[in-house]
Amino acid sequence: MKNLFKLVLWAFMGVTVLSGCSRKFNMPAESLTRESNWKFHRADIQSTGSLAGNFRGKLDVIWEQNTDTRPSGPITISKGYLIYPGSRKKIRFYDIAGGSYAGYVRTKGRCSTGMVVMDSLGYLVDGTRNFLLHCINLLNRNTLWNRPVRDAAAGLLIVDNRLILSLTDGSVQAFDLMTGDKKWSFEAKERLLAPPSVAAEFIVQPGDQGTLFIIHTENGQEAARQKLDNPILGTSAVGNFAYLVDMPGNVFAVNYASDSIAWKSSITGPVWSAPAVDENRVYVSSNSGEVSAFTALTGEKLWQYEAQEVIKSSPIVVGEFVVFGTMSGKLYSLKALDGTLVSKREFSGAHSQAPISDGRFIYVATDDGELVCLGDANEVAALHQ
Repeated sequence: MKNLFKLVLWAFMGVTVLSGCSRKFNMPAESLTRESNWKFHRADIQSTGSLAGNFRGKLDVIWEQNTDTRPSGPITISKGYLIYPGSRKKIRFYDIAGGSYAGYVRTKGRCSTGMVVMDSLGYLVDGTRNFLLHCINLLNRNTLWNRPVRDAAAGLLIVDNRLILSLTDGSVQAFDLMTGDKKWSFEAKERLLAPPSVAAEFIVQPGDQGTLFIIHTENGQEAARQKLDNPILGTSAVGNFAYLVDMPGNVFAVNYASDSIAWKSSITGPVWSAPAVDENRVYVSSNSGEVSAFTALTGEKLWQYEAQEVIKSSPIVVGEFVVFGTMSGKLYSLKALDGTLVSKREFSGAHSQAPISDGRFIYVATDDGELVCLGDANEVAALHQ
């Protein structure tokens, strides 16, 4: 009799868990009025990885969820939801206020681009061998259109009613948001392993042979290019400048308006991530465990912090603090002004994806499937304001 009772209990628990995990996501119409704080893979179309806010630098755990799947691409914040592209053919949605699970949208395969949202429409690239660019109405989960594409670099951008994406086969493409019609395609003739960034009317696209391509957003025509010596895996575009780090660790500010290198500095490489940029400084992390800050104007090195652990993902800047994660599972918060350590927390899983923020709290997704909100515990009540 006891065994029968246990069997019934376990069956009930299994059904409960499965029903929760199998909830399909429908975006409530009232969500359309909510903010999209970290809409793109690097916060904004400039890919600065920077956000103003009142984050206080502390890394207290506010809430956490076990997603049971590692992230396959960058997480984003749109319409009050954390959007989590998991490795099990699902994009999961969590309410940002308390971490409650809101449901999923099924994919055909891995989604390395993550999802970006405009109004009620979600855009993503997924697949295994054959990749599709999708436009999904999140109010009812209907697919409005899809287009075959090659494998895409992590991160999509929306600029002037166009969806911009870089494909690893060497092309940058633009699609109409509503119809999916291809507006233009630019052929770089280099592998594109990093997503683009956008400033004013120009797209800045790095290539794996060291070329920085400057492309008109309107028609996809090349405006300029800067040839460097080594592969580039990320840029931040601010004004007339593109800030970037090549794989060996050379840090550049390229003035693409005058087709010149404004300054050059260096850190200990290799580097696999994009820099973060705020109004005054450029922040760079490397696989060697070094995190450094440079003045955006001259490239003068301001400070250096030695984490002594492998750092694969990019740092972010939130208000007056720099936050980054390591592959050994540690998360650090430093003062942006001088690199002083403010807070540190350790997780069981690696941080291969960069943290994100809404300006008040930090959100991380570890390779063990942990999804965690961190900040000042005294600010918890503010989540519900």
